Formats: sequence, C-alpha cells, structure tokens
Amino acid sequence: MFIFETEGKQLAVDEQETVAHLVAQTLDRSRISVELLVDTDLDPMRLARHFTTEAAEQLSLLPDRRGQLFTRVIEEASQSIIDIARVLPNFSERRHYATYGQGSGRRWEDHTCALDCGASRIREF
Repeated sequence: MFIFETEGKQLAVDEQETVAHLVAQTLDRSRISVELLVDTDLDPMRLARHFTTEAAEQLSLLPDRRGQLFTRVIEEASQSIIDIARVLPNFSERRHYATYGQGSGRRWEDHTCALDCGASRIREF
C-alpha cells in the first residue's frame, strides 16, 4: 500500500511487516459484513474506529509510530471498503431493507458475498 511507502518509510521493514500483519489479523477477525457496514452507516471513520477498537489490546503493545501507521492504514482500508460497498448495485436500497428487516435473504447473501470478495482484495494489498 502507498501509505507504507510514504508514512511508513521511517520504519524498518520488519516493523512495517508487524503493522501489516496486525492490519490483516484485524480485518480477518472483524468479519466485514453487511451488518457491520449498516451499523457504521457506511461511514469510513466509524468503520476505522470499529477496527481500531478490535485491535486495541495489540495496539497498546506497539510503539507510537507503529500504532500511528496502523491507524492510517486502517483508515485507508476503511475508505476502500466503503467505496466498494457504495458501488455495489442498489446497495443503498438493500441497506435500507437490511436496516428494517424487509429484504429477502437472497439480497442479503448477494451483498455479503460481494463484500467478502472486496475485503479479500483489500487483504491482498
């Protein structure tokens, strides 16, 4: 990711790898789902706070510079996740259905699959 090349360049490669590993673990454990996106109201900063809260224990063990890099990477990843969700066909309509429990199970499954695929692409970076 570009952030590692710019904001992470003051860290050694092994320190960058530690941060990248924590980001990957956090995204994997958080189970990015339609429910999570609805709960955060498609707000990338709320999503980033969710991820940061999930990793709070591990973050407390990192030196400040690594923690700051983690936060920046999570913020960028959260923005990418929200951007992917927004381009899904009729996501806002389906988000409305999900919020009020009126959507069909199939619609829910379609978005869950699309979001899982999008999250997998983000993890590949």
